[in-house]
Amino acid sequence: MTEDLTTYTEVDPNSHISATSSRMTGTGINRNETAYAYYDKGADYFDALDIYFDIRATNLDLNDILGVFGISNTLNHIGAFGTSDIKVLFYYPVGGARGLYLGTGGALDYMAISVNTTYYCILERAAGSASVNVKVYSDSGRETLLDTLTGTMAAASTKHRYIFGISSQYTN
Repeated sequence: MTEDLTTYTEVDPNSHISATSSRMTGTGINRNETAYAYYDKGADYFDALDIYFDIRATNLDLNDILGVFGISNTLNHIGAFGTSDIKVLFYYPVGGARGLYLGTGGALDYMAISVNTTYYCILERAAGSASVNVKVYSDSGRETLLDTLTGTMAAASTKHRYIFGISSQYTN
């Protein structure tokens, strides 16, 4: 089933997020602001996960960080997510490489990425499992696997309510 991204609720006081039915774009979202777009699926909606999504960074400068996807029980920016929430983000840390990161339970796994390249992803989790994977492919048919990012949530029994199409990482 394909999500209509125009149905997501935006918390975007500085108008940095735009959505069409099939694409969500964040432009100029700063680290010192709260901006995100989410959909409330209802309590305990997400357990087993098999979610397909495509992502692309057209610009990722040093120290930039942006949540490009998330599953959470916390209605806030990805920096406020709990230890059993799931976040996928673009990040370019000082001393590191531009990367695609999977965050769960405070830990991050990543792979280096290139800007202006589309990555085709599948977020996977078995029902009742603490293990989460993001498989990253180079093609829309998801046949050429580039990497598998892995994470472990703090509580395997966690079921989630909210899905995020984009989010800031508020860090003052």
